[in-house]
Amino acid sequence: MRGPGCGAQFSLETVIQGRRAREAIVAALHLPRAISSPLVSYLTLFRPAKRTLSFDRVEKLFSELRESIESGVIKRNGMTYPAPIDIWCQGLEAVVQARDDGRLRLPLKSHGYLLEIIATLAGKAAGAAEREKHEALRAGRRGDRKAAPAAPTLDVDEYGLDRNAPLYKELRESYEQTLPGVHKSGTG
Repeated sequence: MRGPGCGAQFSLETVIQGRRAREAIVAALHLPRAISSPLVSYLTLFRPAKRTLSFDRVEKLFSELRESIESGVIKRNGMTYPAPIDIWCQGLEAVVQARDDGRLRLPLKSHGYLLEIIATLAGKAAGAAEREKHEALRAGRRGDRKAAPAAPTLDVDEYGLDRNAPLYKELRESYEQTLPGVHKSGTG
């Protein structure tokens, strides 16, 4: 085959790889910008020592991660973890750092190490959020909430009856009308 622009000759396999590379690049462009650089650095960890990483392999590796990145959720060891973009970035950077520290055997064969790191980070984030929630609830019980209004003070007579109660006033007035010479005491 000949290229339409420059006339260079190339094989059908090159055309197919070029299409797959374009698809992978277009799909990657739909991801948030914050994850693009760490993702590219991470994907290089799959490159064999004496060869280049083929576009087919890049497309396959990326497609294995894309759904989880876009959904913000990973599944690992039968558990589901929230994995927002910031957790993905931290996980990708941690794997690359492990390479830089010499703690990683290259080339990587799967995403297992990355997913384990993301699950750990997500678990820690969920635990921290839960602790904050409990602290807020506990702070509310300690009195950080608005104080309940104070109970009104009672104006009671010698028998312990509330002089401001409507029934007390009514009885008092009735009593005073019935017995005209009785001393009026209290507020009623």
